[in-house]
Amino acid sequence: MTTAQRREVSVTHARDHLSATIAELGAAQAIRLVNRGRVVAVLVSPERFEALLDAAEDAEDYRAVAEYSADPDPDPIPWEDVKRDLGLVG
Repeated sequence: MTTAQRREVSVTHARDHLSATIAELGAAQAIRLVNRGRVVAVLVSPERFEALLDAAEDAEDYRAVAEYSADPDPDPIPWEDVKRDLGLVG
């Protein structure tokens, strides 16, 4: 994200100009809210938020696949046990 895509505004400014601050999310992908020189929150557009959630979910999936792939001899559950546990056989 480039500097043009993110901004910093004080919490006070954001509070006093909330509508205008939210409207700026069209031009900035993120707005950092600063209180006493410290970033305390970040505003992001709904599109950016969804993209971040998707990326986090993808990262979890990749990590799970890597962990599974790292086990050279996984201990599979027998199909008959699965069917019994699900109540599919008597």
